[in-house]
Amino acid sequence: MTSNFNPLELLAERVTPLVVDQTQLEIDIDKKSSLLKQFYPIVLSLFHKFPDRLKGILHGSQAPLQELLGNHQGVLNEMLNAFSKHHSLQPATIESLFNHAIPLSARALKEEVGEENIVSYIGSYLPQIASQLPAWAAPILSGLGLGSLLHGTTTNQSLKAAPADTGGGFKKFLPWLALIILALLLLFFWRSCQKQTPATNSVAEPAATSEVANTAAATPASLSLTSGTGNQVLGCQSNVGDSGLASVLQAGIAKVFGTGVNCNIATDSAYATQLPAQEKLDAILNLVKEVPNASIEWVGDQLTVNAPDANALKGLIEKIKALAPELNVVSAAPLNVEQSVNNSIDASTQALTGLNESSSPEQIVRALNMQIINFASGSATIPDANKAVLDQAAALLQKVPNLALNVEGYTDSTGNADANKTLSQKRAQAVVDYLTGKGVNSSSLKAVGYGSENPVADNETEQGKFRNRRIEFKLAGS
Repeated sequence: MTSNFNPLELLAERVTPLVVDQTQLEIDIDKKSSLLKQFYPIVLSLFHKFPDRLKGILHGSQAPLQELLGNHQGVLNEMLNAFSKHHSLQPATIESLFNHAIPLSARALKEEVGEENIVSYIGSYLPQIASQLPAWAAPILSGLGLGSLLHGTTTNQSLKAAPADTGGGFKKFLPWLALIILALLLLFFWRSCQKQTPATNSVAEPAATSEVANTAAATPASLSLTSGTGNQVLGCQSNVGDSGLASVLQAGIAKVFGTGVNCNIATDSAYATQLPAQEKLDAILNLVKEVPNASIEWVGDQLTVNAPDANALKGLIEKIKALAPELNVVSAAPLNVEQSVNNSIDASTQALTGLNESSSPEQIVRALNMQIINFASGSATIPDANKAVLDQAAALLQKVPNLALNVEGYTDSTGNADANKTLSQKRAQAVVDYLTGKGVNSSSLKAVGYGSENPVADNETEQGKFRNRRIEFKLAGS
């Protein structure tokens, strides 16, 4: 079996959505997707070079990352630390993502071309794969036996051919060599006399680089919308970098669903000011509107779609792909509560670590809202898994005593509405009590329970219900 699908694109489309948690907007989706994008060329190169390791992973290796790297613990640690430095994620989080992605990658390749054809399939795309290997990982790749892929074949051949010309052929080039050396000396002497030009370049170039880096580092803009039937919008939230994009989104939503729809659009300079394919917003929302209780999570160029009807969901995804091929359109991954919670705690911990008393209130709220507090059914007892990050949050909040926050509790729509509102109030109060018990000023926190009001997702799917059961931190008065 053959395939015209570049294996790098195959893994990005079929594996990344299964590895990266899509249930929350604030869980480093883009950061983790970028991490995997740089990891896939390494995975494919090692599968090609070491088919026995690929076979071991396909047949149920218990430690896929160690298997892939040939059980080189030193190289493993070096790789995790290097990826951690370049993607601002904890090594333990990266190791978990890689261990999840590797067997899924092997299975995706097997499903595409059959197990016996994987190595030749990768081999036919090896030059493209090698061109995507991260340059900063060169020492690691050499340690893994992939050093030869970092250099072009033509270059290697030239280097090998040079020593063969040791006789008269070399003498023929001596006059030319002398001229080249003379030209280089003249160039060096001339540049040494140009004192102003280098100074100008040394200032201008870093400024340009910095500007590009800042643009690339912006958190992708996002839109989360859940439809009901007809003109209903059950939930709508967005994070954007400026009022211009906010106006575009609000106008598009009003055009499709009516002017009475209220979308909670937060403007924060940390986010991008453009949303890929935003000019197709109206058309995409019209497609969503046609499918009852459909929802979208649009984060950068990643569009995750969900709907309770499997056939309708498949049709919706195909239509959006045809309309906006520049977007990576995928269906919502099966709900994995434990992974979602753990990823959210990692993200919140990491975000809080980078904050201090000088951080903006919006940055603090955003970091707090990355965490999922998954209360047991009917319970208002804070899970032990969340206490460490709440301790970290309490230490930060004590440094900013003038920051007033509302702690809002929400449930899904299952059960009695009044009982849900009471339960959500108890859960919000439990969070307030925990933080004040750790030293946060009680006057700066207020608990409010909303029950099943203000959903951010549908209540027809398990993923939607999970997202609606939440604690949100908001600036008082916002």
